[in-house]
Parts: sequence; C-alpha cells; structure tokens
Amino acid sequence: MKETATAIILVLGAVLDYLIGDPWGWIHPVQVMGAIIAVASKVILNWTQEKIRQRVAGIILGLGLIILAGVLTWLGIQWLGQVNLLLSCLVQVILLASCLAGRSLRRAAETVIAALQAENITLARCQLSLYVGRDTDNLGREDILRALLETVSENGVDGVTAPLFYALLGAFLGVGPVPLACAYKAASTLDSMIGYRRPPYTHIGWFSAKSEDVLTWLPCRLTVLTLALISGRLGRVLSICWRDARRDPSPNS
Repeated sequence: MKETATAIILVLGAVLDYLIGDPWGWIHPVQVMGAIIAVASKVILNWTQEKIRQRVAGIILGLGLIILAGVLTWLGIQWLGQVNLLLSCLVQVILLASCLAGRSLRRAAETVIAALQAENITLARCQLSLYVGRDTDNLGREDILRALLETVSENGVDGVTAPLFYALLGAFLGVGPVPLACAYKAASTLDSMIGYRRPPYTHIGWFSAKSEDVLTWLPCRLTVLTLALISGRLGRVLSICWRDARRDPSPNS
C-alpha cells in the first residue's frame, strides 16, 4: 500500500509540473528558502568580515537549511498522514511538483524561441535577460540560442532531473519522495543565491557551492547518459562531453 502511494505521488507530481508548473502569484517553497537565505546571509555579513568566521557561519547556514528543509517536510508529512492520508498524499504531490521546474523552464525557452521565429531580436534579448545573468543587449541570434541552450542545460539538471533523482532516492530509502527533493532544492537555492566566488559571498557561500556540486554530481552524469541514449548517438555525445567538460572548472560542467 505504501509503495503504491509513493509511486502515485511520484507520477502525479511529475505530471502536475508538466501540465501546470508553478501558478503565477502562489507562494513557493523556494521563495521561503530564499527569504531565509537573504536574511541569514545579511546578518552574517554584517556580523563579521573575517574569512574563517564567514566560512563557519556559511557552513552552519548551508547545513542548517538543507537539514531543516528535509526534516520539517518529513515531520509535516508524517503529521498529515495521521490526520488524513488522502490530504497527506495531495500535499506531497503539490510539494513534489513545486520542486520540479520542467514546465517553467520549457515556457521560458519557448518565449525566446517564439521571438526569434518572429524575427524580433529585441524581444528575444529582453526575454532571455529574464533567465540569464549575462548582458543580452548586444547578443546576436546565434549567441541568444547558445545562451538559451546553456541555461536550459544547467537548469534542466538543477530544476528537473536532480530533484527527481532525490525524490526517487527518498522513495527507495523509505523516507518518501518529497523530503529529499526539498532538501536538494534548499542546496540548489543556497548555491544560486550565495554560491559565488566574488565578494561579498566568497567565503560565506563556499560551502553552499561545494555541497551543491557534490549533490548534483551523480544526477548530472545520469542526465548526460539519458540524453545520450535518447539521441541514439551514445558514443558521439559522451565523447563530446568528455572532450569539452574538462575545459570548465565546474565538476558538473
């Protein structure tokens, strides 16, 4: 019975994200995590400028949020299960869907591609600027497509396959699909907000960047293998990845 419920939650969570995504204006778990990170990092940076203290505080923040996200989610689901099993399953489906960003990522790519197909390069640049950190004002068509491919590739792992991997792992370990998926989203959000080498996050975000690299290492490679298999050109895709990935300092490039 439990295994069946877990399988249903996994399938419905993925389907819900695929069909609907994140409704505009709804509060999102990542927004809550982001608010906590913003406040905590500001407090740490105001508290000290010393390298060691910032690193220790960054480790506490990173570990604390990742563990808190997983444990609180698990406790909440257990409590709901005692109140109403159907309600517990419904909440898990919604939470799992919120951990996935497939629909949002596809929508973002389609808006840029639609602008390019309409020969509206200005609109394409504007749409792209919403999803990438680089300056898009002077990008040509090929540069826009390259930047779009890069952001879809990176966010496809962080926002789709890695959370799904940890959901499956949680189901296999018996803790349920949602707690580990939420814990991973905490790590991913930490990395995206403070996991930078540049000041002021050089030291406070060091642990967040490293932990996200470690947690994403296996899902990233499974994603590459999956894409290679789907393409029907397994050897060609893997050889290109092996050739090019080493040119980037990121272990998941």
